[in-house]
Amino acid sequence: MAASYLYDSYGEGFQAACHGCLPGVEEEKIVMITEVMQTEINCPPTSSAGRLFDAVASLCGLCDAVTFEAEAAMRLEACCKDPLSEKPYEWTVGNENIDLRETVRQICNDRQHGVDTAKIAARFHATIIDVIVTTCLTIRNASGIDRVALSGGCFQNRCIFEGTLLRLQENDFPVLTHSVVPCNDGGVALGQLVVAANAAAVA
Repeated sequence: MAASYLYDSYGEGFQAACHGCLPGVEEEKIVMITEVMQTEINCPPTSSAGRLFDAVASLCGLCDAVTFEAEAAMRLEACCKDPLSEKPYEWTVGNENIDLRETVRQICNDRQHGVDTAKIAARFHATIIDVIVTTCLTIRNASGIDRVALSGGCFQNRCIFEGTLLRLQENDFPVLTHSVVPCNDGGVALGQLVVAANAAAVA
């Protein structure tokens, strides 16, 4: 995933531009991954936040291969101390999509200049919080909808959850959070059961 994000952010010459950013990955593997992306064979695109966390954890030298679910994200979170005290990396919105290419480039630049991993992790978390809150503000301005539900596996991350909750409350959003149903796959499974039960009742 780290190589994929670098390829997307820098283009085919990413290996030269990002020298030293993937120290734990063999050169042969990077070449193979690059060839797969160039041919677009067996490499479906993903917009998963989890895969972004995987990529950044690898770029930070924290985890190059996961051995259990969310290992990379957990290592990245453990390295993060106080994201709200750090300046977010730059990001943009293009064609109604969130574009984090500049975020990735700035993370690589920090790595190449020896910036402390904990600071990079905190700035990355600050960036995700900034993306969420800015998106909510944009939607509220366009639609008038102001109620926000924080749900999904990424909100198991305490830094993301607490930082986002605080920033949303500071901007006068009513915020719904989980208290009984888990915010990750357990909540998804329960939702699927509710939909299935309703479908069966209608049938």
